[in-house]
Amino acid sequence: MKERKTAYHKVKESLVYPELCNAIDFLSKNIPAERQELIWGTPLPKNYSELGDLNEFPYMGRNINAELNSCLLGVRKYKYEINLFLKYKEEFENYLLTADYANAENQLSRIENDICYSLWSLENRFLISEISGKASENKEFLSHFNEVNKSKGITKRLAHYLSLRSEHSLTVNRYLNDLETSLANLNESDLKEAFQNYYRFKLTFLNRIDFTNYGEIISLDFPLSIVDRYLNLTRVLTNLLAVSSFLQEENERDVIKKHLQNRINYLIRKVEDPTLYKLKLLSGETIFPAFDKEKSEKEIKIIDNYTIGLYDMVEKELQELILLKPTQFDLYILYVKSLVYQKKPFIYIGSKKSLQNEILGNVYKMPLTL
Repeated sequence: MKERKTAYHKVKESLVYPELCNAIDFLSKNIPAERQELIWGTPLPKNYSELGDLNEFPYMGRNINAELNSCLLGVRKYKYEINLFLKYKEEFENYLLTADYANAENQLSRIENDICYSLWSLENRFLISEISGKASENKEFLSHFNEVNKSKGITKRLAHYLSLRSEHSLTVNRYLNDLETSLANLNESDLKEAFQNYYRFKLTFLNRIDFTNYGEIISLDFPLSIVDRYLNLTRVLTNLLAVSSFLQEENERDVIKKHLQNRINYLIRKVEDPTLYKLKLLSGETIFPAFDKEKSEKEIKIIDNYTIGLYDMVEKELQELILLKPTQFDLYILYVKSLVYQKKPFIYIGSKKSLQNEILGNVYKMPLTL
């Protein structure tokens, strides 16, 4: 087993991506499927017992370029499942934000049945229980997960803190203090900092924006489902390009940034995800349209009306559009500004108790730069 792990690690670290794809294609055709865990992990768990459960763990990688390439192998193989997940995920988020919790829960089941079980679906089951008034079910569900899940360590620790994070009664400071206390007590080793930063990256409320362990953060996600790995990958890219100082401090930052641009272009060819176009803009490539003009005609018309001061019309149009596109948060700001310019009180959209109205209401209370 050790020799096999060492050989795969050397292949992953030494080959450029096209050569790595050829090597993995060859291995996939010539190695029995049950011996390919080091390459694919458990990408499509069929129940929570399988989530994060591996017999063979690859050696932890520290080279961010090699780990990006390794993650992209999974995207390349499971692009159909990832694209289907992103479509279902958008539908789920629409239900969640508009307080249609029954359909949101049904959509989670659809994702689990049609694609796979994931840490993402586990987290959102915790969230739905909390916001739909069934918080007492969270601890029961977490207890059930811990009983059936066969993984070792990481997945169960993540599940524990995702359950805690969903609790409205727990303050952010208390949550962060509990997490940091737990991380400080991890076993001493050369890898302790990497594990600490992995948990911080997965579990905190963006209170930490700089990491030096991006390769390890991608590598440690390998035992999870392919949709978890894809979401983690886009978060890593977002953090690197939008907020982290890593690329400013890294000696080979130009080389790494060029590699990131190349990887984003590759992802765009495989996955239909609007986030990728925003990442391409953040990466500093030549300016190009970051949206589909035909699909955005209504938004463009609303922005035009806002620009010429037709705030009443903007308000009415956005009351309809925001319900149709509840995850398009840039429209929230526009809606609130249309109310402020008319000196109107806050006007709810759809269900008063929805997350959408909670977000809109909080934005309305904030001092906005008009």
